[in-house]
Amino acid sequence: MFDKKLPDMKMILRITYIAIFLTVFYVGVNAQMSVFTKAKHLNGEYSSVVPTGNSFMLFSGEKKVLNDRANFRVTRFDECRDVDWSKAYKTENEKVGTGYPLVVSDFSNYSYVLLKDTEDEDNVLTLLKMKDDAQIKWSKTFDSKDLDLSNYDCNLLLSNDSRYLYVVANAKDKGTVVFSLDKNGEILSSKIIEEVNHGSSILDAVGDLFIFSNGSDYVKIDIDDEKIDSIFWLKSLDSFKFDKVVNPVAIDGENSSIITGVVSTKSEETDTSFYRVVEFDLDGKILNESKGYTSPDYETTEYNSLKVFGSNNDYMIFYMLKNKVLFFDSQLREAMPPKVYQFNEQEYFVADASLELCKDNSLVMTGHCYTLKDDNSLDTLYPYLFASKTQPFDKEYTVEAEEENCLVDTAQIESYNMPDLGLSTKDTFTIDTVELEVGDVDFTIEDAYFKQEKCGKINMEITDDEFVICPYERISLAVDNLKCAKQNFEWSTGESGSAKIDGIHFQGNYYCTVTYCDTVKVSKFNVVYDDEETCYEVLYPNALRPDSQNDDQKIFKAYQKNEEKGVVEYDVFTMKIFNRWGEKVYETDKYSDAWDGTFRGEKLPPDVYLYYIHWEVNIFRPNGELDKRFEDTKEGQVVLLR
Repeated sequence: MFDKKLPDMKMILRITYIAIFLTVFYVGVNAQMSVFTKAKHLNGEYSSVVPTGNSFMLFSGEKKVLNDRANFRVTRFDECRDVDWSKAYKTENEKVGTGYPLVVSDFSNYSYVLLKDTEDEDNVLTLLKMKDDAQIKWSKTFDSKDLDLSNYDCNLLLSNDSRYLYVVANAKDKGTVVFSLDKNGEILSSKIIEEVNHGSSILDAVGDLFIFSNGSDYVKIDIDDEKIDSIFWLKSLDSFKFDKVVNPVAIDGENSSIITGVVSTKSEETDTSFYRVVEFDLDGKILNESKGYTSPDYETTEYNSLKVFGSNNDYMIFYMLKNKVLFFDSQLREAMPPKVYQFNEQEYFVADASLELCKDNSLVMTGHCYTLKDDNSLDTLYPYLFASKTQPFDKEYTVEAEEENCLVDTAQIESYNMPDLGLSTKDTFTIDTVELEVGDVDFTIEDAYFKQEKCGKINMEITDDEFVICPYERISLAVDNLKCAKQNFEWSTGESGSAKIDGIHFQGNYYCTVTYCDTVKVSKFNVVYDDEETCYEVLYPNALRPDSQNDDQKIFKAYQKNEEKGVVEYDVFTMKIFNRWGEKVYETDKYSDAWDGTFRGEKLPPDVYLYYIHWEVNIFRPNGELDKRFEDTKEGQVVLLR
């Protein structure tokens, strides 16, 4: 069984930061990053991930410089990170955004896609409803005659109860437009907030809307289901002006809050931006601030991504800046040193990456990477799409073998102690109704050609369990069943396809090899016989009273002590009863027979009688060979009462 050939892997993926996180924050966990998939010819950037059960879908934009470009692409990966399919979506409507699909899922086989543009152009807002099979249920455009809506600084949110959608868009110098929709794309309410220009936004734990500007202002809007009601407050950060507030995340725990990444204006001294994480309470007050971080090659704020993983009151924060990852605990303290991850620097460079949590408690890392050309410049026209996925982090795996690295940690990130942020409250704000035009837009769907490569590590887990049984027992052996399509079971008994086998009663070693994607789990079951006395101990009464009202007291017979484990089938059984003069008064060769205190149909007088009991049990293997013989002889006295 151990000689079974493992899945063919050319290289091993070494992405350690997720494994470190899981080991630190989940006791006894050592989840490993699984097989790494790199798909050629799936060009794009700005990826969004939607988990679909144990698999996931990757939505990505298209490079504007490409000829015959698509507005966006959708690529589905199965539970083993293999590409199921990839589709390109195109429209003749030149006002529809191209480059960055924002996606939310209602976890009922539907996703909603807002098409952002990578440049701040005067285009319409485009929203689609899509099934998990990539078919579009409806697609609509939203425009305003009086306002210049930005499909660059916009966002798509799903209500906490998954009943409503909210679109938030920058209206350039006029403020921010917010409108709510039902899940059929019908507008229910639409407002404009004049004082804030939208940069990013999030619904808090109670369903109200936080909007952060691309400056220093932020506002909280009262949301009552589909109704966009009024402004709670408008606040401003005094100490710094911020270029961008990225990926705010709502925390719903003992103390609800908003955690977000912020990017400060480049300073003349460093000619770079400072990045930090800030936590706000639901009244807009700052609870915690991290250190500031900077690196000369951060370049832009386009690839910022902030994710929170863990329970509501004990979580960890990932702040991703391109391929650079900062780690914080729930108090915004450094959980571990920042890391920089990129592919083998002689071949690839990560362009963007993002993380999501799947329903099977695994983490998905996806994005795009560039190849290096002969002159060591980046081939930015044709990035590769990549995806990888950890094992479920409630399982424990060890690495059996590894080869060359696919991903390497290469650099350090400098940190700075930053001044505390100051706050002020603005008293003047306006919220008015705004009219929007709704139109239909048609998309064509084309199958995308791709070629995928894999490298990674084989995760091997070996378990060893012992079962102590009696030979007459029939037990079942079972392994964990993830109930996944690509999971396979092979038992050393010759059975396959099932996580459980029944009717085991011979001692020996049994093995089950479970293969699932890049994981091989070998479970060993060592079945041994218990000692003879425990398995075959026979109990005998020391007296009988034939005229008793209790049926058990009327007879003398042998009783198997562990009868609940199974009934013993005796190959030889003899029970004899003698009176005090040695005369045999009863004899049987059946274990189930009993003596009722008579001899030849006549009642015997009260007295002390002697018994002799002998039994033998032979255990044979399926091939007919004798495995083991058990036997015993008992002699004693029994009192007959009248």
